[in-house]
Amino acid sequence: DAGVQYVRPRTSWFHVLWAREQTLDADAPAEVIWDHALLSPDLQREVGNVACIDAKTPEDARRLAEEEPRSVYFSDGNNRGAEATRVYRWNHVQDVDLRKDDGRGGFPCLAACFDRKEGVDGLRAATRKSHLEYLINSEKVIAAGPLFDIPREGDDNAAAPAAPVGSLVLFNAPSQEAAREFVDNDPYALAGLFESVGVNFYNTVDVSGKFFAPEKFAVDPTDVDQVTRIMLEDVGVDVDEDGQETDGVWPRLLGDREELEREISECLDEELRGELREVLAAYDDPWTRIMRPFHRVARKKYDLADTPWVNN
Repeated sequence: DAGVQYVRPRTSWFHVLWAREQTLDADAPAEVIWDHALLSPDLQREVGNVACIDAKTPEDARRLAEEEPRSVYFSDGNNRGAEATRVYRWNHVQDVDLRKDDGRGGFPCLAACFDRKEGVDGLRAATRKSHLEYLINSEKVIAAGPLFDIPREGDDNAAAPAAPVGSLVLFNAPSQEAAREFVDNDPYALAGLFESVGVNFYNTVDVSGKFFAPEKFAVDPTDVDQVTRIMLEDVGVDVDEDGQETDGVWPRLLGDREELEREISECLDEELRGELREVLAAYDDPWTRIMRPFHRVARKKYDLADTPWVNN
């Protein structure tokens, strides 16, 4: 989709901001452990993301996933329910032989494999041993494990025992052909377990900011990258002359236009009024319109239902 191809590269830092905010918040109920940007077959653009979330409860993980800003944007604000971002519980197999470094012996690749829904009873369990042996003997695997559905609260099958619905395998491969061959020769695939298989090379997203270095040979520990700078300065709060915290200008950039106009007319601070007028002048700029859906993503109490653009 041309619209997706246009928006995705221009909003990547919103995605990073969503992931990094949780990492830097010690009290967050869920945080992003790793995040991989999936690449197109020609390796020229991103086509999606897969993120691993560590959460106190399954609902905390789902809530964080549903707030991912680009997913919210592409779903027109309805990133919940059946059409929401897909969330699964991943049972990471803890085996020392399934922990190769990214890029060792090739390029990091991700395979998302989903089981057929009919005619495969007992097939996964019967081939699990040969599947694990195949992964271990390959000496390619970075991480692997089965995927489980997460029932929503109130679902009829919420109390039923969980059964695997697929597999997530991260591995190294020297080429796309080798990557596909590796997945196709998995005993699970040979046994006919999978209904669909997606294989993509990926780039790792720096969700912590710890790998950022402004200069190659002279790292200034006080400097930060663009996303962290926005988090610490632009998206934070201002303090007025009485010492009270107030919203900064950046969050107001994407607020309601009439509210912004009213704020300008009532503002007594000449400098602030000038900044707000600049915001208003850029209000209908295409880039501003792209950013508008994300204006609450950096707030700790993000509530999708309260965002004005959702209810328009």
